[in-house]
Amino acid sequence: MTGTSGLAYAFMSQKERIAKLKMHAAKAAAMAKFEKMTPNEIAVQIKCLTVSNFLHSKEWRELKAEAHSKYGFRCMCCGYLPKDRRKSHVDHIKPRKLYPELSLDFENLQILCALCNKRKGNKHMTDYRRRRNQ
Repeated sequence: MTGTSGLAYAFMSQKERIAKLKMHAAKAAAMAKFEKMTPNEIAVQIKCLTVSNFLHSKEWRELKAEAHSKYGFRCMCCGYLPKDRRKSHVDHIKPRKLYPELSLDFENLQILCALCNKRKGNKHMTDYRRRRNQ
């Protein structure tokens, strides 16, 4: 086994051996999947994993809750207040793609409805917080 000496492997419990074999099988399956992909497809897969990891991180979920607590759920662009709170998005004013260092900066966040967030995307850096507070 890679990374495990024969002696260390001999002293593992059966449960540990099975877990190690499953881990190696999962790695082999992932590698086989990547071997069939083009470099661009691999990059997209890695990017998707990174985005998913960020959006599910404890730090992001806490910051998102703090933004909703301070600003509420009303869209700062159009003023829409969704009945379903899941349709209220916490948007990065300066996009994470261009400014990854601001991903967890509270001052870089604003509340947008799903439609306004989709329209904005990472095309521009309009700060709608100032418009709503004037």
